Amino acid sequence: MAGIGKYKKGKKFELKSGNNISFKEMGSSPLKQADATLVNAAQNAAMANVPGDWSRSLNKQYEGIIASNQAVANIGSTIAAGAAELGIKGIKKKQKAKKQQAKQDARKEKIDAIKTEMRTKQMSEERKADLQSRLDDLQFGNGDEKKKKKKKKKDKDKDED
Repeated sequence: MAGIGKYKKGKKFELKSGNNISFKEMGSSPLKQADATLVNAAQNAAMANVPGDWSRSLNKQYEGIIASNQAVANIGSTIAAGAAELGIKGIKKKQKAKKQQAKQDARKEKIDAIKTEMRTKQMSEERKADLQSRLDDLQFGNGDEKKKKKKKKKDKDKDED
């Protein structure tokens, strides 16, 4: 190489100071070597831009959403079952009230029929007394029970004869 200094071809390279150093080590110094702290800092800085692994927390969140949706569905079915039960009870109560009203209406019609018969027709005292007792029984709610007792008593009397 021209202009750098005196050298001979094929001769080993030597420094003026006399130190024997290989050519590879010539440009290196402790200042230019990578420190472990610097390497870690560089790696951490590079990893800062990489997204983290969120799969565990997202899976837990997904499982929580599933559980809450199942709970809401169960609440809905529970409410529907309760509403159906209340509806059935209401229908039964209404049917029972209709039956009672029908009985009361029939009783009232019987009372009215007996009263009109007593007012309009000429009849024997025995028939009037019988109608009056039936009327009293119907008005005070003992009609059916007394009829059954009288009928049983008459049947017993017939059997004895």
